[in-house]
Amino acid sequence: MCKTLKIYSMMEYEHPWNTKIIAQFYAMVYFDVESEEEKMYWRTEGDLYSISYTNFAICMCCGVSDLTQFSIHSEEVIDVRQMKFMYPRNERGGWGKVKGMYTYYSVLNRLFRKTIAPRGGNNTDIFLHPRNLLVRTKPPGEKFCIGHFIWNEIKAISKNPIKSCGYGPYLDD
Repeated sequence: MCKTLKIYSMMEYEHPWNTKIIAQFYAMVYFDVESEEEKMYWRTEGDLYSISYTNFAICMCCGVSDLTQFSIHSEEVIDVRQMKFMYPRNERGGWGKVKGMYTYYSVLNRLFRKTIAPRGGNNTDIFLHPRNLLVRTKPPGEKFCIGHFIWNEIKAISKNPIKSCGYGPYLDD
């Protein structure tokens, strides 16, 4: 499924990262949504950096063709009842939870939590847009814009200091 959705290269990406630099990134990052193309700005060790959304998506190994795919963040977070197909009939009371999922979805959820939708803390519930991400993995799979997904997840993390500083390996590279 990861190959079908063109996210396989993201699954195998590994890079050591500097926790202090990533924490500094999230403390300083801001998004300019008023310009012709949205840009992300941040400071690292006093130097100002920026990247446009298009260049970010291309740098994330997605390529220009990824930009034409569906944006998961353009839709509302799905209700847990829309996840019922991910559970056997006897487990359907636990929709939105990791426990009781078919192995296929449980494994994908674990992969996504460590790669394209990193989450710290509570690993028993599936929150927010990662729900939508999992729904798109229902065979035959529905392609989506991975660059837009990660861009918007970084934006969400930057607005909510309670969230973990995800995407460290990608940001420190």
